[in-house]
Amino acid sequence: MNLKFFLASLPFIFAVNTGDAKAESQFESVKKAAEAGDAHAQYSLGADFYIPGEGGADKDYAEAKKWLEKSASQGVTDAYYPLGVLYSFGFGVEKDHKKAVEFYKKAGAARSGSAYFNLAETYRQGLLGKKDDNQAIKYYKLASAAGDRKASEMAGWYYETGTAVRQNYKTAFSYYRNAAEANFASSQAAIGRFYDDGLGVKENNKKALEWYQKAADNGDISSMTNAGAMYKEGEGTERNYSMAKRYLEKGVENGSPESMYNLAGLYINGLGVDKDLIKGSELYKGSCDKGFQEGCSTVKELRSKGMYHARSTKPANKPDSTTMPQRLVAKSIESGINATFIWEGDDAVFEANDHKIDCTFMPNEYSKENQLATTFVCTENVQIILKNFKDTQNSYIAVMTDNFKKEVKTFSVNVYVSKG
Repeated sequence: MNLKFFLASLPFIFAVNTGDAKAESQFESVKKAAEAGDAHAQYSLGADFYIPGEGGADKDYAEAKKWLEKSASQGVTDAYYPLGVLYSFGFGVEKDHKKAVEFYKKAGAARSGSAYFNLAETYRQGLLGKKDDNQAIKYYKLASAAGDRKASEMAGWYYETGTAVRQNYKTAFSYYRNAAEANFASSQAAIGRFYDDGLGVKENNKKALEWYQKAADNGDISSMTNAGAMYKEGEGTERNYSMAKRYLEKGVENGSPESMYNLAGLYINGLGVDKDLIKGSELYKGSCDKGFQEGCSTVKELRSKGMYHARSTKPANKPDSTTMPQRLVAKSIESGINATFIWEGDDAVFEANDHKIDCTFMPNEYSKENQLATTFVCTENVQIILKNFKDTQNSYIAVMTDNFKKEVKTFSVNVYVSKG
């Protein structure tokens, strides 16, 4: 669940200094005031001490509930927020989202909108049994107005996507900006994207780059790629390959195939780095392995130009196995179709009716409906899916186009393995 459970940072009347004699003294003072009927002390005793188990008190949800209920009954509406939290998470009580909702509604704008935020999350996630985006956006907006910046980010998403509201990029931008200024990385990335694409604001590459950098420095992976690519291409700034490398390397460290692709271009072309065809080839291949289609296409192009260089992994004392490579051959067994597919290592060739194209293996083998399959990208916007290929009598090939979106032809094949 994404519900909030923030209690210790509430602006309690009684300060807490945990783990020492002074804290224990504070606990005793608060407890004494609570027992004397002070409603704010009762609130602090429950939320500040018993729920977190700090300040000289043991964690005790039952005691927390008791004192929070006493405080709420005396008109301290903020006490309803931690009571709602107890029921949302099942702390010391049976989990009961319906009851939690009742308490959050009574809490209203408590803790700078956290009660409203939890209401929104309850409806968005369907914790009452059914998702309700209309109620979710209602309470995200209330939470945002009360000061909850995560709620601002969520409201931005609702207006950007047009979920339960009329799509409005200007409103989305306003909510995202609210969260971005509070250092929310995803919202900073969104602001960069809005400036980049001119959504709700005038297109401005310089501002886009500024926000992408903020988001990247805060850990947003897509922004690492975007900032690096803009420095690489000189968009919103002068070309700066050193800065491009810095951000793209951060993206690569975080597993971004898009960053791998862009960083590969620096090494292949020697832009701000020593030209390194091996490193560039490996990065393109890595992006392809992660499913980035442009990386696969570039690997194929480099191979066709003789520019693809793979690092040798063969031990020095091991014979060169390339003298007798193992090949998988698939031949059509359907009348009227003269087609052969030969797969060896990362490379493959598909020949049909005297027309031949080159293909590259995509290492994303999968099994669907018990049919083992693997995929290849080829020249001329062709893609090949070799299905059920471990069953030599029941295999077939699907010829695709438009990035595997359109099937051109499917036919049965016999498969065998041969030595070159």
